[in-house]
Amino acid sequence: MQNLTDEIKDILLTRSLLLQRVSNSLTKDIINAYVSVIDDILAQIATGKNINLVNMNKIINELNAKLTPDLTSVNDDLVQLGISEASYVANGINGSIGIDLVSKLPTDRAVQKIVNTSLMDGLTLSSWLEDKDNKLKMLLKDNIQQGVIQGETIPQIVARLKPLLTINKEGVKALAITAVATVTNQVRMQTYKENEDIFKGYEHNSTLDNRTTLTCGARDGANWDLNGKGLNKKGEDNKFLIPPLHFRCRSILLPITKTFRELGLDIDEIPSGTRSSIDGRVSSDTTFEQWFEGKPATFQESYLGIQRYKLFKDGVINFSDLVNQNGKTLTVKQLLEKYS
Repeated sequence: MQNLTDEIKDILLTRSLLLQRVSNSLTKDIINAYVSVIDDILAQIATGKNINLVNMNKIINELNAKLTPDLTSVNDDLVQLGISEASYVANGINGSIGIDLVSKLPTDRAVQKIVNTSLMDGLTLSSWLEDKDNKLKMLLKDNIQQGVIQGETIPQIVARLKPLLTINKEGVKALAITAVATVTNQVRMQTYKENEDIFKGYEHNSTLDNRTTLTCGARDGANWDLNGKGLNKKGEDNKFLIPPLHFRCRSILLPITKTFRELGLDIDEIPSGTRSSIDGRVSSDTTFEQWFEGKPATFQESYLGIQRYKLFKDGVINFSDLVNQNGKTLTVKQLLEKYS
């Protein structure tokens, strides 16, 4: 049996497998929606009337009006995911304790607000998609105008547009992964806040592998109280932030629960358990920095880069020095200026 915090950690990390499937589904839905709209527009140009200097702007405006796909279902899916996530967290914690202590959940309206207003690198999901629409519209406008001015035929204009009006599938995948992570992390935090009487604070948890960024690796194991004040040195050195901290971020915030006796239960605490890494199970107390320091030099150099690795190896900097308090990775130049 694990202690309560470790059980909650396993519950949330296991959930990531389902969330990956959700993000894959959203990726397909978004890509299919754009592909359908683009194919329709190209077909309309190919079978429509000739485009010339007189009707060019009118046709461009008509086509641009159709270049925004209906992604209502994506928004609805994220709302349902958020509602489901709140119940999953509550049921998981209650199941671990054996008592229904998590009794308050965010309302559907609150989840809807999270989906509509949560920021990903400074923009909401709708803002990111609107930016994508505007870029496609600009491409459409510029290339139809160039084609007409150069006297191209309709087939030539279609051939010009076809390779340009495409969707970056990896970009959409990154967007979907980040949107899912944003909604689930925000909903979890709202659920924790609704039930703060059973928690002490929060812990940043990063994945122990070579795909984890310096930003997340340096924050792994940072603890804050319910008001965002650092509970350990890492928490004091790093500003409290709710993941995702960047696109494709896999970090999560774990709730730090009160002890069983603080919860009114006459049960002894169970020693800390383990957490997963690319090397197998390690102690749950192992931070990314401790795990990294045990890796061979070839891994460390590959991960940090030659110049950062030299500073690290020579003891000029430690792992936490690689980022600032806001989680921004320092450049080699900044590191040299600060620590040389």
